[in-house]
Amino acid sequence: MSNLSQLLAEYCPDGVKFVTLGEVIDYEQPTKYIVESTNYLDEGIPVLTAGQTFILGYTD
Repeated sequence: MSNLSQLLAEYCPDGVKFVTLGEVIDYEQPTKYIVESTNYLDEGIPVLTAGQTFILGYTD
């Protein structure tokens, strides 16, 4: 028995309902959050880039 099967058997003995991701979340296009300038501030709202683990700077 796989780890997942063991966990399902233990915590969900009556089974689980599988649904599509779209049934449980809404996706929002990031277009309105794209900053127009790269002259970042030293404080404010953090500016992140996908795949990076650091803050590029801040915007208002």
